[in-house]
Amino acid sequence: MTKPFHSFLQPPNLKIEFWRKCNGFEIYIQREDFSFLSLGSKMRRIQGFLNLDTKLPILIQGSLGSNFLTSFALALSLHGFSVFVLAKTYELSPHSLNFYLLKKYSKELYFGSNKVLEFTKDQICKKYPDIQVIPKYGFSREGEFGYESLWKQITCYPIVNQNENLIVKKKSETLNSESESSFFDTIVLDIGSGLSYLSAANYFQTLNTKILGVCIGESKTSWLRNLPERMIQLGWDEKQRSIIKIPKDHLVNPVILPKFAETNDLLLDFIKDIYRDSHYKLRLEPIYSAKTLFTLLYYLNDQSLYKYKIHKIIRNVDLQFKEKLFQSPQRKILYIHQGGLLSWYKLFALADENSNNNHSTF
Repeated sequence: MTKPFHSFLQPPNLKIEFWRKCNGFEIYIQREDFSFLSLGSKMRRIQGFLNLDTKLPILIQGSLGSNFLTSFALALSLHGFSVFVLAKTYELSPHSLNFYLLKKYSKELYFGSNKVLEFTKDQICKKYPDIQVIPKYGFSREGEFGYESLWKQITCYPIVNQNENLIVKKKSETLNSESESSFFDTIVLDIGSGLSYLSAANYFQTLNTKILGVCIGESKTSWLRNLPERMIQLGWDEKQRSIIKIPKDHLVNPVILPKFAETNDLLLDFIKDIYRDSHYKLRLEPIYSAKTLFTLLYYLNDQSLYKYKIHKIIRNVDLQFKEKLFQSPQRKILYIHQGGLLSWYKLFALADENSNNNHSTF
């Protein structure tokens, strides 16, 4: 019997795969990119909002090309909500898949600059006073709770990978003391809004697991400056905010193309090589995952990067971060690939085509 379409939106127990060894470290990857339409960890984030009243309309806001906006519009619509979408853009691309999905799954769709959309938002809220407004990027307590299924799966590894139908145990059933740790002593995430990072820092606070982050959405300095406000947004009380520590040397700027949404031929070559050479056909996109994985491999002294003449393009090297990374007794690193490939599948189609034709271009 065919599953209902909306059943694919539920967070599955996606596989953790061993990827490669690098200078004594074992790198594993949490394959959130295998989720429905590669919407990734955003499909976990949305779980915290599904208890809202479907009888009332809902409003979401974000960038037109963002994984957040597309995944939330699609999932909330399929769940029964009337979805109003405010999409920030300065250049409309009506032929993009994101545009098509937003148009199909929103009740009303508006485009424009931040200033224009703020005015539009005020008008919508006046017209629909009971409308439920989701914070930008889903950055809220509900969004944080949505990630718990992921952290529980990680703490149960490798049990859940041996039996995909196994119900993931509760954290308390798996790790019973503060001295225990998960299979991984280091978890690496890319940081956009930082919700997944803060959720992980909260969940793993009592375990011997370092949560390291590569700051993509904004610089490390800017993100740390706004950290107190972000903790308040999540509803953390003063005691919780004082308990959860985010050491500065647990965060780093990308060593390649630090500006958000910036890319170049070198990064595309890196994506191509990872995709073609990997046994798992690992797909990366140039905004988040490629920059984060490139940065991780650089700090692990991966010699394969030197073919890209990295001495000409590397910047923002942080020796304190490197020192913290190497303070990993088990040397087992988990990188969480958060998906977001929806706008980039053409890259891999071209890579396959060029590979079949023995071309060198991507």
